[in-house]
Amino acid sequence: TVGTTVAGFRIGTGSSRSELNNPSAIYVTNDNVMYILDTFNYRTLRWTIGDPLGFIVTGGRGSGSTFDRMGVTYGLFIDGQENIYLSEQSNHRVTLWY
Repeated sequence: TVGTTVAGFRIGTGSSRSELNNPSAIYVTNDNVMYILDTFNYRTLRWTIGDPLGFIVTGGRGSGSTFDRMGVTYGLFIDGQENIYLSEQSNHRVTLWY
């Protein structure tokens, strides 16, 4: 068995849209779109397999408790309408992003 990188194209951490910093959860749709919870960049990326960059769909403005930011987050769920539910550990809440 051989593995291949499908997201995060740098050894080590980073914050560009091609890099990840402690990815902690992933959800893959039926059409191979990945939602990656990039925990210490405080964002979720939507990434199509084979693309060199992900697109920020939640957060991305640093840690915080306002609704344009996220806290430390380790769990996500994507529903049938591609709404994103995040369990924010450090903010003690679950948020819905749509």
